Amino acid sequence: MKIKYYILLFGFTALISFPIINGILQILPDTVQSENRKIKPFPAIDTCKIEAAAEIAEKYLTDHFSLRNRIIKLYNKLNIFVFKSSPISIKAIVGKKGWYFMAGEEIKTYNGTSLFTEAELEEFKTEMFRRKKVIEQNNGHFLFAIVPNKSNIYPEFMPSHIAKANNLGYGKQLLEYLQKNGLPVIDLYSPLVTAKREREIYYQTDNHWNHYGAFIATNVILKEFKKFNSNVNPLDLNLYKLKTVIEKPGNIAKMFSLENERTETNYIPARQNGFISQEKKQNKYKVTKGFAYPQDYEFTRYTTNDSLPTVLIIRDSFGAKPFPYISEQCKKCVAIFDAWHYGLNEDIIKAEKPDIVLLLVIESNLKNIMKYMKLEDPK
Repeated sequence: MKIKYYILLFGFTALISFPIINGILQILPDTVQSENRKIKPFPAIDTCKIEAAAEIAEKYLTDHFSLRNRIIKLYNKLNIFVFKSSPISIKAIVGKKGWYFMAGEEIKTYNGTSLFTEAELEEFKTEMFRRKKVIEQNNGHFLFAIVPNKSNIYPEFMPSHIAKANNLGYGKQLLEYLQKNGLPVIDLYSPLVTAKREREIYYQTDNHWNHYGAFIATNVILKEFKKFNSNVNPLDLNLYKLKTVIEKPGNIAKMFSLENERTETNYIPARQNGFISQEKKQNKYKVTKGFAYPQDYEFTRYTTNDSLPTVLIIRDSFGAKPFPYISEQCKKCVAIFDAWHYGLNEDIIKAEKPDIVLLLVIESNLKNIMKYMKLEDPK
C-alpha cells in the first residue's frame, strides 16, 4: 500500500514540477505562440505601486509558463474535436461541419437581439446625409456598402444553440432604413446569398470573404458606379481563370491554435493577362494615430483609361480583396484603412477630388461610425 502511495506522490510531484524543470533544461521545446496578442514582457515594478506587483508578476509568469502553448493547443483540440464545443475565453465559436465563426459583435448581427434604436437610426441617417452633402459639394458621388458577416450568409453552419430572435440583424436593419430614406446604400446580402450556390464565398476558418466572394461584391459595386459613369462595366468572369488554391487556415483557426490541423480552400478569379490597373506607391496621407497596421493605411492603383472615374474607398480589412478588382474600372482608385474609424476623411476628398466615394464597412463594425463620427464633426 505504501509503495502505491509513494508512486502516486512521486508521479504527482513530477507532473507539477516538470514545467519548472523543463523551463530550465529545455527538455521539450514549446510550440510557437499563435494568439493574436502580445505576450506580457518582463515587468517593471513601480515601487510606488508595490501592491500591484503580485498581479503584474502573475500575468508575466502565466504568459511565460513552460509548455504553455502546448497546453493551450491540447485544450483547444479537446474542446473542438472531442467535445465539439468552443474553447472558453476565445472570442470565436465552432460551427457545424468545420465552419468557424467570430463571436461578440458578429453574433449580435446574427441573432437580432441588439437592434439599433430609433434615435441611433436617426443619428446614422443625419451623418450619412452630411457626408453625402460634403462629397457632392466637392463634385463627387457617395455610396455606402455594408459587408455582411459570414454568419448572415452561412446561417446553416451556425451552432444550433445560438438562436435567432428575428430574421433582421442590425446590419440589414440599417440597410433597409437608409434605403427607405433615400440614401445610396448597396445591398450585398442578396447577391452573396445567390452566389454561394455556385461555390464558397467566405472562408471556413476565417471571418473574411474569399477572393470569389470579393469578386461578386465588386460587380455589385461596379453596377452602382455605372449609374454615375456609363463607361464603367462589371467585370466579365469569362476573362478570368478561376483558380482553386489550398492555403493555410485563417484567423479563427489560428485563434484555436489549429494552424497545422486545418487548411483552407480559396477560389481566386485571376485575369488571364494580369490586372489592367497598376499599383502606385503614393503614401501622401498621415496614418491614423495608433493604427496597428500603418502599412495598410493607404493603397493606390490606376489605369490609363481617362474615361473611367476616380474613386476613393474608405475601407476595413474586407476592402483588401475587392480593391484590385474595383480598380480595373477606375482611372485612379485610392483605398484608405483609417483604423476602423470609417471617417469622412474630408482632407483626402479635397486632395483627390474623387468622382465617387465608397464607404465599405463590415456590419459588425457599423457602430464604429457612430463612435468616431463626432471626432470629425464635434457639433
